[in-house]
Amino acid sequence: MVNVYSDVKKNYKSAELLMLSATKAYLCCAFMQWTGMESLNGVPVNIKLPHPETSTENEREDFLKSTIGRFVEEYVLVECNVEQAWREQQEQRRQQRCHADNADSQPTAQAPSTSSSSAASLHFRLGMPKLKIS
Repeated sequence: MVNVYSDVKKNYKSAELLMLSATKAYLCCAFMQWTGMESLNGVPVNIKLPHPETSTENEREDFLKSTIGRFVEEYVLVECNVEQAWREQQEQRRQQRCHADNADSQPTAQAPSTSSSSAASLHFRLGMPKLKIS
């Protein structure tokens, strides 16, 4: 275990190592649950692995892109609803500016505004499973 001061500025490197260790452990545990592995040496039961001797390089590459890619998108590259809403608002503003620039030559339809109900739906969704830690 890494000793870390409560003030990160006193020893940044230790705090960084602790955070990296915790993140790796969480991802390992999430992957084990996602694949149905009961131990580190277990066999995944929820996914079908390509056979190491008979599968082609293309089959293994497809497996990584599709199956492992799903895990990465679901658990690693998670976009919170707040981030998604912010990104969508930025895109709407950009489109409105483009429409406003074109308004001098011809009238355009107004882009729909964000309602208070969409603002109320801004909540964090990490999409991570509850982990059983033994």
